[in-house]
Amino acid sequence: MSEVEVRLTFRGPDEILMGLPEVTGSRSRKAGDRVHTAATVLQDSSGWSVHSGRPTSDPLEAHVASVVSLLDAHQQALESAASHCLVELSVAVYFEGDGPDLTLNPSQIAWLAGLGASLDVDLYPWLPDRPAEGT
Repeated sequence: MSEVEVRLTFRGPDEILMGLPEVTGSRSRKAGDRVHTAATVLQDSSGWSVHSGRPTSDPLEAHVASVVSLLDAHQQALESAASHCLVELSVAVYFEGDGPDLTLNPSQIAWLAGLGASLDVDLYPWLPDRPAEGT
């Protein structure tokens, strides 16, 4: 069993990020914003991100296909912004037992490379014998 979450993030100057599209699953943040409403930690940079919107049970390739589909009509704006931003595809995988397949097809790799995106994959094994936090 595994769960996958995927987000494409641009970090850069506010004036560049303002030109990125508002699409389903996208959100913006400014340097100095709180990380979340109850946090005291502040964002160190401005950013724009889009979440895949796929069920966490879907494979990585489906999550990336969703991000590409959400942003495909905005390719020119993305490429323009990417030349002034740090771009990262963030993948978080929660699993038990053997890890899941983490596959991207050649066109997805080429799409990410076209944006100069880095790939950050974090693997979190579930520990079924460990009690839930706070119990």
